[in-house]
Amino acid sequence: MSEYQYYEFLAIDKPLGEREQQALRAISTRAHITATSFTNTYNWGDLKADPQNMLMKYFDAFVYVANWGTHQFAVRLPLGTVDVKALSRYRGGCVTLKKHGARVLVDFCAQEDDSGGWEEGEGWMTALAPLRADILSGDLRSLYLGWLLSAQSGDLEDDVVSPPVPPGLSNLSGSLSSLVEFLDMDPDLVSAAAKWSAGGNEDSFSQEDFSAWVLGFPLSEKDSILKRIVEGDDLHLRPELLKRFREERRMKTAAHDGATDGRLPTVAELLRATDALREERKRKEAERRGRESKKREKKAAAERKKYLAALASRQDRAWEEVENLIGMKQGAKYEAAVQLLKDLHDVSVSQGADAACISRIRSIRDRHERKPAFIGRLDKAGFPAGAGSPAAASFFGAASDQAE
Repeated sequence: MSEYQYYEFLAIDKPLGEREQQALRAISTRAHITATSFTNTYNWGDLKADPQNMLMKYFDAFVYVANWGTHQFAVRLPLGTVDVKALSRYRGGCVTLKKHGARVLVDFCAQEDDSGGWEEGEGWMTALAPLRADILSGDLRSLYLGWLLSAQSGDLEDDVVSPPVPPGLSNLSGSLSSLVEFLDMDPDLVSAAAKWSAGGNEDSFSQEDFSAWVLGFPLSEKDSILKRIVEGDDLHLRPELLKRFREERRMKTAAHDGATDGRLPTVAELLRATDALREERKRKEAERRGRESKKREKKAAAERKKYLAALASRQDRAWEEVENLIGMKQGAKYEAAVQLLKDLHDVSVSQGADAACISRIRSIRDRHERKPAFIGRLDKAGFPAGAGSPAAASFFGAASDQAE
């Protein structure tokens, strides 16, 4: 297959009726269609409809993935439940807003020049769909991430000033982390932008805090909420209340928050901060790898010392084993024999008996001089032809240093 396109639509607020499902089947007979979803994969051809129109008419969320690097996620929002002006601040090359009747479409789109391999669309809707409820409840971090992607992609000039940085950018939810991955965002850029983000965790409040806040409403407002529930007009009630709750919390904490001086960064400042953060992360990572390497070397040295001590107690059997390995006349056995000879020499050095060991190795070489495969391995390992030559002394001196 040379092509892959994945389309998935999800109805959240209201299930599709039979007539609507029939209309969707007219668009595609191969798609998997239910009362809440439309899913199809194309390896040739394309969807015979405009995805935005389908989203506006039937669904609340949309995911599209193509193997040439396009990743798209969009949500449909009731116009009366969101502040379109606030959303518009984050509009950029990678985030678009479109109003249609009583709804507004928020569209995130990323395009990789090189996808680097095959793409898969399954599973992304489950990971990303909760972001719609977040936006409805006043959490605009997903919009800001989309704006950051525009900065990352070079769609914005260096002197463009960032829109308001939502609180809690340093502590992303699972869905927000999935969005960062889905859009192939630079995590260092997100971390850099978080320096201008007030507050710790956008959702750090407890359910008890939220309930206590609602219970503090005047009786008339509680009656109004109860009336909406009884009349079935409570579809977006919780997001609306959460939005109010967040806004009040932000107003109370804004004056005491020292995370930002109120000045917003430019694109150039964000990119410089990203570079600095990346270099610092690389430095720390190099230090961590260095510490781990030293630990491994220390452990290997201790294990080597323990192994040589055990070998020292069975040297006679080890010399016999060398002869047996050579006698098998196999490449792998020759390799094992040469390695064992190195080990035996290290043991002899630690015991002050290296001269006898060298003589014994020379004798082995002489006896097996007609085995070129074995002799070649001795040469490759650094065992010289003349065991008493300066080259031999150089080799065995180096081996002795390693043994110590």
